[in-house]
Amino acid sequence: MTRDVRLLPWKSKSKMFIGSNNMKKKLTILSIILLGGASLATAYFWREKKLGATPEFTRISWTRPTTDEEWAEDTKKETLHVRNNRVLNEMLVSHQAKLKREIKENICPDCLRYEYRRNFEQSYNLRGQELQDEVEKATQDAIKNYQWTIEKLHQSIERITKEIELRDKGYLLTDDMPTTFGATVSPSRIRHIME
Repeated sequence: MTRDVRLLPWKSKSKMFIGSNNMKKKLTILSIILLGGASLATAYFWREKKLGATPEFTRISWTRPTTDEEWAEDTKKETLHVRNNRVLNEMLVSHQAKLKREIKENICPDCLRYEYRRNFEQSYNLRGQELQDEVEKATQDAIKNYQWTIEKLHQSIERITKEIELRDKGYLLTDDMPTTFGATVSPSRIRHIME
């Protein structure tokens, strides 16, 4: 009784497709070169994109409302009109704590410059004037971002406080608040709370 060697699972047919060990070594080296070239090209283009694109932080242009009606519309910009009172109070506490943390962690421009210089030298191999320009640009962006964050937190806290105040005053009514029997209330003053 003879055995057919082609049917045995431990006998590999890979030599038929790839060839000898030399061919395997050549394919391995070629794939390493291709992957290395692709990763270097990706790193180069990523570096150009990463260093070239910086967000523009502008000052918050916000005209503070003066009447209760204007405040009722303004608080909708942060979707405060769909929050229930418990969530609004939690948001207020959270925003105030975050503002304290941000102010406490006042940024140091010289510390930022040192950190950026070290990172750019190690990660992007920048030197000389190009390094100095990128460090200064990143530092200015970080300072603008910090200022924008502080302004936005102040604005959000004021909006949340005003929404709570208008509800407590009775100017804004929520779905769950009882109203006077037969009274008509403007639909803009009713808050439909989403749970």
